Amino acid sequence: MYLRDENGRFVPGTQGGPGRPRRAVESDYLRALSDACPPEVWAEICQRAVETARRGDPIARAWLSRYLLAGATLSQTLTAEERMTLITEIT
Repeated sequence: MYLRDENGRFVPGTQGGPGRPRRAVESDYLRALSDACPPEVWAEICQRAVETARRGDPIARAWLSRYLLAGATLSQTLTAEERMTLITEIT
């Protein structure tokens, strides 16, 4: 049983439920995007961004920075040394 306060919020110590399941339409859009941009196409896009960033394009640098340094969810956390290596490689 989920205990809630008078405002409908979970009371302290009560775990929330599993959340709303993914809607079919969201899965459909994600599948369509994955089909349109398979990993090899994504690799080409990333390579082009690196080349553009090396030529000094600030938008490409910002885009890469968001993914490489903080914006993307990584399967592992980068160490400070690894982050500096990535920054050095793209500049």
